[in-house]
Amino acid sequence: MNIRLIALLLALSLLCGCSGGLVPNEYTVISEHSDTNVESRSDAVSAESYEELKYAILSFVEQGITHGVIRSYRYDGDVTEDLSTAAYEVWKNDPLGAYRVEYITTDCNLLLSYYESHVEITYRPDAVSAEEIGYVRGRGGAEEAIAAALEDDAERLTLRISAYGSAMDCAQLAADYCAANPETVMEAPQVTASVYPEEGSIRIVDLKFDYTHSAAERTNMQLLVSSVLTSASNYVRFRNEDNAKAQMLVAYLLGRFEYVEGSSLTPVYSLLCEGICSSRTFAEVFQILCDRVGLSCRTVSGYLDGESYSWNILQIGETYHHVDLMRYVREGLSDLVYYADSDMDRYSWDRETYPACGLPESTLENPAAPQDPPAEGEDPEAPPAEPEQPPEEQPVQPEPPAEGEDPESPAPDPEAPDGETGVQSEPEPGS
Repeated sequence: MNIRLIALLLALSLLCGCSGGLVPNEYTVISEHSDTNVESRSDAVSAESYEELKYAILSFVEQGITHGVIRSYRYDGDVTEDLSTAAYEVWKNDPLGAYRVEYITTDCNLLLSYYESHVEITYRPDAVSAEEIGYVRGRGGAEEAIAAALEDDAERLTLRISAYGSAMDCAQLAADYCAANPETVMEAPQVTASVYPEEGSIRIVDLKFDYTHSAAERTNMQLLVSSVLTSASNYVRFRNEDNAKAQMLVAYLLGRFEYVEGSSLTPVYSLLCEGICSSRTFAEVFQILCDRVGLSCRTVSGYLDGESYSWNILQIGETYHHVDLMRYVREGLSDLVYYADSDMDRYSWDRETYPACGLPESTLENPAAPQDPPAEGEDPEAPPAEPEQPPEEQPVQPEPPAEGEDPESPAPDPEAPDGETGVQSEPEPGS
């Protein structure tokens, strides 16, 4: 019995000693999430400083990795604390992380001789990949990229912009380009711009262009508009004088439709192909045509009776003239009329920006007015015949006096009574 008791005590003593040797204190696991399964991974990256830790997390974001592993063997600092800080900085302050990442979680474990960190990344579902992001510099680079996207009918554009200015507004850049290029941009889209992060000299801008008409419809509209503009340009190609060109362009536009005032998402197409007009669209189209045929023209943005309004200023020779096609339509005019500043009482505009417009020149005739067709058998190339001059009036010769009549006596008054000449005789003296 004593022998059995001694054997039992020896066994218990041996077990206690082995427990201390199998789980020494220096191998205790340090973990933010103790339920993480630690596995040996061949695709793990190493990081031995805070900057390397941040770079490793950013590389996961660039590659679209959802679960990344970082190992630190001789880390300079507190890797557990730095891991969370680095992840937050990538998520909130780095342009790519701020744009692509929805949230990040981290987990750090101390193994035999190194720390192993696990990074779980959830991405925004509508973010594009890093390869689809364009790299540009400053406002100029952004303007070029936005212009190309609008001309290509793109529905989205994501840019990484260096030298990002605090006043930069990419949505406004898109709107400005559409306004400046009505000949090629048929529909100005609704633009939404999201910027990541909110501060910094390098940011990612995600632009989305929302159109009402499909890309195929807009392309067809552009082809029709181009055809009409080409026809109008050809209509005046044989005219050399600026006034003649301007007269014919106005006649061409005013003769296309019985115009109806209204707004449209496709203003130039609607004016040239549907007869829906506004002052701004008329001014834009007339500007386009003047540029095509070599006329010096400017578009004025001003006011009519306090409402926003647009028209043109056209230079003919040394004189500038106001040209308002919307006014012609409203007043039922079919020909070009020049207005001076004095004719624009209801209008207001920045007079320092635009040249002064003088009185319409009375010598400006309408050489573009349509001519009557030639008569049958008449040569259409022959010069017009000289108008017939009225016959010259022959002087009336007075009739000779009748026999016995005094040639010096006054002629009888046809309204005087018979026997009276209508001439007062001098009274006799004393009467």
